[in-house]
Amino acid sequence: MSVGSGGTGVYKDGGIVNVNNGTTLNIAPNNAIGVFGVDATVNNYHSEIGIGNSSIGFAVKGTSGVFNSVAGTTQTLGEDTIYAYSREGATINNNTIITSSGNANVALYGDGSNVNNNAVLNLQSGIGNVGILNINGGTGINNAPITIGKSNSSADLYSIGMAAKDGAQIYNNSTITVTGNKGIGMYGAGAGTVVENRAAGRIVLDASGASSSNRIEQMTGMFLDDGALGRNYGDIITAGNYAGNSHVNGMIGVVVNNRSTF
Repeated sequence: MSVGSGGTGVYKDGGIVNVNNGTTLNIAPNNAIGVFGVDATVNNYHSEIGIGNSSIGFAVKGTSGVFNSVAGTTQTLGEDTIYAYSREGATINNNTIITSSGNANVALYGDGSNVNNNAVLNLQSGIGNVGILNINGGTGINNAPITIGKSNSSADLYSIGMAAKDGAQIYNNSTITVTGNKGIGMYGAGAGTVVENRAAGRIVLDASGASSSNRIEQMTGMFLDDGALGRNYGDIITAGNYAGNSHVNGMIGVVVNNRSTF
C-alpha cells in the first residue's frame, strides 16, 4: 500500500487493525498517516514501514484507542517523522526497536494520552530527536534504554530522551544516555508536569565522543522549567571523569528554572 501526501492509508473507527509481517506500507512525505484508529486497536507486526519526511506511521485517538507493536520489530526514522502518535486518551504500547538516521524525529508522541515504551530507542544519529514526548496531560513510562545525540539550540532542535509539557507526567525505569552537545536526558515544563527518574532509572551523560571538532559545551541530566516538578530516586551520572578535558564543559545534573521544584 502507498499513501500519498496528506492522506491516510487505513482509517478504522472501532474494532481491530492488524498490520501483518510482510505488509508493504509506504507513506509519502508531508502530513500523511499510515494507519489511523479511532477508539480502535492497531497492532503492528511488521518491521521498517516506509515513513516519509514529516509524516506519521501509526496514530490512535480516543480512550479506547490502543497501538501495540510486537517485540522483534524494528523501525528507522528519517526526517521530522513520528513512529506512533496518540491523542485524547489513547495508549501506545511500543515494543519496536527504533533508530534514527536524520533530524527532528519523535519516536513516541502522546497528546493527552499514554505512552509505554518497552524497546530500545537509539536516536543518537541526527540532531533534535526525541524518544518519548507527552503533552497536555497523560503519562509516559519508559522501561528500555534510550540514547540521544546532539541539539542545535539556535534552530530550536533539542535532543531529549523523555519530555513532558503542560501537565503531562513522565517516569523513567531504565537508562537514558546523552551522547551529544546540549542533549537533555529528561525535560519537563509547565505547572502540573511531573518528571521522575525512578529507582531503577539511570541518566548517563556520556561525553566520550568529544573532540576538537565535536565539543561538548553542555549536557543536562534533567531540565525543569515553568513550574514543573522533578524527582530523582535513581542515578544521574557522567560516564567518566572529564576533569582536564578541554573539549568537555558544562556537565549538569539538574537544572531547576522558573518556579520549578526538585
